Amino acid sequence: MPAGSLIDGRYQVLGNLGVPGAQGEAYRVLDTFTNEIVALKLLLGIQLGPWHEAQQLTKLRDDHILAIRNADHAAGTPYVVTALATNGNVYDRVVQSPAGKLDIPTAMRWAQQATTAIVRTHDAGLLHTDVKPENLFLDANNNVLLGDFGLASAIDANGRGHNSGSPATMAPEVAAVFASMTPGTSVVSDVYSLAATAYHLLTGMRAFEVDPAIPWLTQLPTHRPKRLRDLAPHVPRGVYECIERAMSFDPNLRPQSASAFAVALGKAKLPNRLWCQTNEHTGHAGCWRGEEPGKATVLVCAEPIGKKFRVGAVKLPSGHKVHGPKHNLEATPAQLNAAVRKVIESLT
Repeated sequence: MPAGSLIDGRYQVLGNLGVPGAQGEAYRVLDTFTNEIVALKLLLGIQLGPWHEAQQLTKLRDDHILAIRNADHAAGTPYVVTALATNGNVYDRVVQSPAGKLDIPTAMRWAQQATTAIVRTHDAGLLHTDVKPENLFLDANNNVLLGDFGLASAIDANGRGHNSGSPATMAPEVAAVFASMTPGTSVVSDVYSLAATAYHLLTGMRAFEVDPAIPWLTQLPTHRPKRLRDLAPHVPRGVYECIERAMSFDPNLRPQSASAFAVALGKAKLPNRLWCQTNEHTGHAGCWRGEEPGKATVLVCAEPIGKKFRVGAVKLPSGHKVHGPKHNLEATPAQLNAAVRKVIESLT
């Protein structure tokens, strides 16, 4: 819509907030009733009947939910108005971070905040259905604000909601019935999406990447993501086990509520020495820094030696090698992630 257009006799379009897509078009608008600049998303082509969720949305409040100002229809098209997010989103922070993945404390904090927002959403009788890094916005204090509730679904008497979401974080059981009229989303599918989001923050990779040559609905229902611990060997056992459990292919094996997942995240103990992948040496297969207050920083590197890799550690800033058989391993490409994990665990 061109600048100056008026939506629902109230919202004056100031500019576009993104590329139009199947799930709607987002605009930066002036609320002429309150004289406030806000974000408005038109939900194009997805409303099939009365929008019962609108009233629930306008009552949804939480410190980790992007404030929802209004939810209504304009000429038959539903729209959601929220506060304007001006500090970017979590997806962009992942892309901008060293090695394209977040440090563990930040990833865990943001995952916990997103889970808190989903707990409140479920308590309000709604499923979000589209939790993903792109929908986690950040406030001025770098805290998560869950946004984009345009696909939210009321929870029916069977604990289900309409089928929607994004392939990268969609639970496989939702994808299996996505094209049908059978409601497939549930509390545990939102839990899967939360865990798949945490997976992305820690690994820098989506749990599911669409092969453009094959319809994604034929790929996702049977898809098993790569193991988190293999993509991010520096992540502590308690963390990756918690997230992998919440991404179980069988919904019955996941935490059965967002609250239960929040408890599991809180119990995932972090070691004193925390690691992050830095890839600071050109030519290495990877570099990982481990830092512990009051102790020397340790750098683990995977250096190519012919057809294998030498995984070893040095102390910084001295550069002195850390000796011992547990701290220096040789590995084939297939063994590399396991070797890195063993060395890091021996130094943690």
